[in-house]
Amino acid sequence: QLLAKHAVRRAGGTAEPASPLAGRLFDENGQTLTPTHSVKNGRRHRYYVSRLLLTQCSGATAGNGWRLPAKEIEPGVAAAAATLLEDKSALVTAIQERGIGAGRIVPILEQAAGWVRKLKSNAPGEALVRLVHRVELTGSGFKLALRLPTSLEDPSDTLTLEQFVPLTMKKRGVELRLVISNEPPSAAK
Repeated sequence: QLLAKHAVRRAGGTAEPASPLAGRLFDENGQTLTPTHSVKNGRRHRYYVSRLLLTQCSGATAGNGWRLPAKEIEPGVAAAAATLLEDKSALVTAIQERGIGAGRIVPILEQAAGWVRKLKSNAPGEALVRLVHRVELTGSGFKLALRLPTSLEDPSDTLTLEQFVPLTMKKRGVELRLVISNEPPSAAK
């Protein structure tokens, strides 16, 4: 009872997921990046780290993994997802290729607009958990795969959308800083 009484409660009653991209970020070897954190000067800093860096501490393998600050990769993925969902022509093309009837196009576009608002909010974590299927990291960017729900009645009925997002990386100690280009998206399908 004491624990329940003193538990931290968030405004609105729902807590933001701690690591919304957990199990969704993959390195060049197909391995998932693991969420982790460090504490410095009383502040908690979250990261997504390659398993290789967590399991092997030798200097020879240290250059072969990823250590991404969550405060950079999560907003970057949210922005890329929002951009992909705002591309109405790509959405309509994907809907038509999937064979979804014309009567469902407008509701799907409205649903996508609702997800865009959530992705652009101050707390996009739930939207990332619900939409992002996979983020494959490469040296020149990341491939984002979304699963957009197409039916309110059946959450398993989804539309897969993919896009490659170019970025550059700047090394800062053992951590990588991501710089996402302002270029238009290269491919959505």
